[in-house]
Amino acid sequence: DCDPKETASGDPALRLLVDALWSDPQDAPGAAAGARGNGTATFGPDVTKDFVGRNGLEMVIRSHQVPSTNRGFEILHDGLLVTVFSASNYCGLQGN
Repeated sequence: DCDPKETASGDPALRLLVDALWSDPQDAPGAAAGARGNGTATFGPDVTKDFVGRNGLEMVIRSHQVPSTNRGFEILHDGLLVTVFSASNYCGLQGN
């Protein structure tokens, strides 16, 4: 089992990495506690826009979550965030 909060406890750099890896986008602005629990978060389009601007990026490409499109990718947050998921039929549950 992987408990992201336990893994990162006491190490600020590792906590930041875990936050980036386990956080998911949301439609609402701002940030909120994530449904995955263990200190995970969700982030809105305003957070993505701020992150892209602060870091001189054109977009963020992430791979973690089965996209709601079930097509293997999803474009969110006004084109600034792309989720790519390459594990077809993940755990035999997705039907993609």
